[in-house]
Amino acid sequence: MDMDRLDEAESVLLRALKIRRELNLDLKITANEIALARVYAGNDNCQTARTLLNKARTIAEADDNHSDLGKVAHQEALLLAREGFYPRSKFEEAITLFETLGRQRDVERVRSDMHIAETG
Repeated sequence: MDMDRLDEAESVLLRALKIRRELNLDLKITANEIALARVYAGNDNCQTARTLLNKARTIAEADDNHSDLGKVAHQEALLLAREGFYPRSKFEEAITLFETLGRQRDVERVRSDMHIAETG
């Protein structure tokens, strides 16, 4: 991805996150943190990405939001794979959560990413 576009995405997402925190919009905060984590991972800033995913997980767990928990687990798996670790349990967590919600398209996406991570 183009570095200028990543920088622009970071700027927009940080502004949106600030507003959503001021308004206490947990659902939107979680979505923003997940999106920002993807941007930081794309810039190889894995520690910041992990911090954002941890924050998103905390909110999703407090809200018992299985959809966001699935998204967080998926992004955690991708981040682990990016760092050279084997993230099968995180992929499986995401698949299980999406299956219980009947979100087959998300299940397929996670399985595809898991296959890529396993085969390189």
